Amino acid sequence: MARSSAAEDLAGALPSPGGGPGDRRLVSPPADASRFVREFKQLYEQAGRPPLQTVQHDAAQQKPPLKVSISSLSDWFRGVTMPADPSAVRFLVDYLRRRAKGAVVAPTEAWLTWYEQARAEARSRRGTRRARGLAPVDLPASPMRDLRDALLFLYRRAGAPSLAELSARIRDNDALPGTPSRDTIHRIITGRVMPSRADAVTLAAVLATTGEVDLPDAVRNIGDLWSAASSPASGSLSTRVGKPVGDWDPLLLGVHPVAESAEGEGLPPYIAREHDDRLRGIVEQAIAAGDNAFVVLAGASSTGKTRSLWEAARHLDQENPGRWRVWYPYDPTRPEAAAEGVGRVGPHTVVWLDDVHAYLRPADPALGEQVAAGLRTLLTGAGRGPVLVFGSVWREQWTDLATRPPAHEPDRYAQARHLLTVAHRIDVPDQFSPYELEAAMIAADPRLRYAAERAGDGRITQYLAGAATLVQRYRLAPPPVRAVLDTAVDARRLGHPETLPYRLFEQAAPGYLDDFEWERLGDDWLESALREAGTPGAGTSGPLVRVRERPSGARVSEQPVFRLADFVEQIGRTERAGLLPPSSFWAAVLVSVRDPDVLQEMCRRARRLDGIDGQTLERLAEAAATTSLNSEISVAVEQAPTDRLALYFQPIMDLRTGRAASHEVLLRVRDGNGVPLSPAAVLEAAEDRDEVLAIDLWVTERAIRLAAGQPGMRLQINLSGRSIGEPRLADEVERLVRESGVNPEQLTFEITETALIGNFDAARRSAERIRELGCHLALDDFGSGYASFRYLRLFPLDLVKIDGEYIVDLVDNPQDQVLVRALVQVCQAYGIQTVAEFVQDEATLRMLRELGVDYAQGYFVGRPAPAIEPAASRGPAEDRAGAALGGEAS
Repeated sequence: MARSSAAEDLAGALPSPGGGPGDRRLVSPPADASRFVREFKQLYEQAGRPPLQTVQHDAAQQKPPLKVSISSLSDWFRGVTMPADPSAVRFLVDYLRRRAKGAVVAPTEAWLTWYEQARAEARSRRGTRRARGLAPVDLPASPMRDLRDALLFLYRRAGAPSLAELSARIRDNDALPGTPSRDTIHRIITGRVMPSRADAVTLAAVLATTGEVDLPDAVRNIGDLWSAASSPASGSLSTRVGKPVGDWDPLLLGVHPVAESAEGEGLPPYIAREHDDRLRGIVEQAIAAGDNAFVVLAGASSTGKTRSLWEAARHLDQENPGRWRVWYPYDPTRPEAAAEGVGRVGPHTVVWLDDVHAYLRPADPALGEQVAAGLRTLLTGAGRGPVLVFGSVWREQWTDLATRPPAHEPDRYAQARHLLTVAHRIDVPDQFSPYELEAAMIAADPRLRYAAERAGDGRITQYLAGAATLVQRYRLAPPPVRAVLDTAVDARRLGHPETLPYRLFEQAAPGYLDDFEWERLGDDWLESALREAGTPGAGTSGPLVRVRERPSGARVSEQPVFRLADFVEQIGRTERAGLLPPSSFWAAVLVSVRDPDVLQEMCRRARRLDGIDGQTLERLAEAAATTSLNSEISVAVEQAPTDRLALYFQPIMDLRTGRAASHEVLLRVRDGNGVPLSPAAVLEAAEDRDEVLAIDLWVTERAIRLAAGQPGMRLQINLSGRSIGEPRLADEVERLVRESGVNPEQLTFEITETALIGNFDAARRSAERIRELGCHLALDDFGSGYASFRYLRLFPLDLVKIDGEYIVDLVDNPQDQVLVRALVQVCQAYGIQTVAEFVQDEATLRMLRELGVDYAQGYFVGRPAPAIEPAASRGPAEDRAGAALGGEAS
C-alpha cells in the first residue's frame, strides 16, 4: 500500500502528457546543428573548458543573479540543448569571450542573432521531430536486464520522446525523487548503467504519464525490478568490487597519519585548496554528464594528494549517502589485483590507485599493460558508469610514464602512455598559498595552527606527516643506518620495486662504508642497522620498515623484505641524483634480483649515470636478457641456421710474442626481438631441457668448418658438463674432423672442473678419444674446485686456464700472486701450458708474464667479436696489450 500511495503522489506532481514547463524553458537544437550550436561548442573549447561549477558560481554573482544548473550548462556546452533565456546567452558569450584569449571571436550581437535564428528553426520543427530509436546493449539474462526491458517498454509506449524533453520535464518538477541528466536517461534506457532507485522510479513515472500507462502500477513494478537487480543474490552487484565509502579507514587508503607529537586525535580538519576546486569541478562535470573520468594528482611526497582524493570521495558519499563505493586493489600486489578486478567495477565506484606508477609501470610490462588496457576499457565502455578513477603520482613518475622510449628500444608501456592522454592531471603544490596558510593559522584544530607556525615555507602537510622527522633521521643517521638507507634509495631510484630484499642490503650496504667505519662494526651490524631504521619515532614509522607478509597471502618471501618511506625516498633521490653507487651495489643486484624485467629496467636507468663502467652495464644486460628463456631456447636451436645463434671470438695472447695465438669460440644467442641472451643462462636452461648437446654440436661444427678453411687459425671450443659425458659427442667430433679435413691440432676443446664432478669416468673416456684424434684438451676455471691438481695427473691435458678469481686482484693481492706462481710451477712440471683469464689492465698483464704464465685472455687483451681480425689488422685492445709487453709484437 505504501508503494501505491507514493506512486499516486507522483501522479499528482506530473503534468499532462501534452506538454509542460520544460517546453517553455528548454529548446532542443535542430537535427542539422545550427551555426549557434556549432560556434557555441567551439567557443567553450577556445575558453579552455572552464569547470562547470565555476561558471555556475560566476553566473550567480551577476546582478540580478543568473541561476543555472550544472546539468543545463553541460547540455548547452555540448550542443545537446540551447538556453531559453537570451540573458543567459548574453552572459555566457561575454564570459567565454573574455577567456578565449588569442582567438578570433564574433561580437556578442552576432551571437544573439545566431541564437534567435536557431530558436526560430527549432520552433518550426517542434512537435514533428522524434528522437532516433535507442539501441539497447546486449545484457545477459538477469534482473538488471529485466529492469532495462521494462523501462525500454515504457519509453517506446510513450512514443520514444526526445531525451532532452524527458530531461527537461524531470528538471522542472521538484516533486520527482531523481534528477537524471539527458545522458543518464540514455544510459538507463539502453541498459548501459545500473540506475539509482530514485532515477529509475522518476523515469518510470514520467514515461508512464506520457504513454498513458497506469502510473502506480508502473512505479511499483520498476521499484520491484530495481530491488531485484540490486540484490546481491541477483548476480548484478554480487561480484562488484569495493565497499561503501563510509566503511573505509582513510589511513588504509594511503592517507598519511598525523605525527603523535602534534596535539589532537585522528586526521585534522581539511583545508580546501585550489587544486581541490579543480578536482571537484572535474568530478561534478563528469557525473552531471554521465561520463567516467580519470583524475591524477601529481606532486611531491606528503603534499596532501591522497587526502585531497579522500575528501573528494567523502563529498560524493555526503551528496549520495551509501551510493558510492571505493575499490582499492592491492592484494597480492597492486597491479595484479587491479588486472584481476577491473572487469568487475560497477557503477558509482571510485577506483583508488594510490601511486599510479606502481600500477601502470610494474617490473612486468605485460602486467602493467593489462592494467592500463583494462582501465581504458572501463573508462570508455558502456554499462559501467559513472565510474571515477582517482590516482596519485610523483611528477617525475608521471614523466616516466608519459615519455615515449627511444626508437631503438621496445615500447613496453604504450597502453599506459595512451591511458594518460585521457587523464585529468592536477598538480598539487608543495606549499600552502598565503590564503591557505592564513586559513590554517586560524583553524580551530591546534595541530593545524602548530604546523602553520613551525612548518618552513608553508609545507604544512609534510610537517603534519612527520616528514621533518624522517628527513632528520635520514641526514643524521649513523654510518651503518645511512648505509642501508642509501642502499634502499639507490635501489628505488634505479628501478627496483618498492619491496627490497634482505639479501640486497647484505651484499650492497658494506660498500657504502669506509674502512674506518667498517672496522668498528660488530658481527650483527646489519640486523642492528635495519632494526634502528625501522624503529618508529615522533609518531611516524621508521624511514625503512620491514614488510610483514601475511602467511595467507598468495606469496610469502623466502627472506625478509623492507620498504623505504616515501618522503625519505624523495629526499634521497634528490640528494643522491647523479651519484654512482658502489660496486657492491651492482654485485648485490645481480645476486638478489631474480626478475629479468626488473634487471632490464635497472640496466636502462643505469645507462643514464655518468661514470658507470661498460662491464657493469654488460653484466646487467646479460642477466636481464633471461626473459622467457626456456621458450627461447627451443626456438633458437630450431632456427640455428638463422641469426638466432651466432659465434663470437675472443683472442688469447701469447705473452712471449704479444700476438694472438688462438681464439676462444663463444656462443651468442638472441631472442625473437634481437635482444642478446646471457650465454651462461642459455646453457643452463638448455641443460635443463636436454638440448645442450645440440647447441654444443652446432658450435663445434661451425668452428671446425671455419678452421678448416683457414689453416693458420687456432680455435678453443667450450664443451658443457652434460655433453662431455655423452658418447655421441666424440663420435660427432671424429666425423666432423674427418669430413672437413681440418688439422686437428688447430682445435682445443675446453672442459670445466665442475663438469667432471659426478661424471668423471665418462668425461675421461670422451676426452681421451678427442685427444687421440690429435685435438688438444684444456681444463677451464682451474683452481675453482677442491680436486684441481688430481685432474692434472689423471687427464691428458695440454692447457690449463687459471680461474679469473685469482687474476682480477692479482696486482694488489700477494696471496693470489703466490697461488698463481705455484699453479704455474705445478703445470710446468706436468708439461702443461697456462692461460690467465679476466685480464683487465696493463699491470696485471706484466705481472702474469713475470710469474711465468704462457697466455692471457680478457678485455684488456681483446673483447669478443663476431669475426677474427687478420694478423695484419689486429684490434685496438690487442695493439694496446702488445705495447704493454714492451713492443715484442712489433
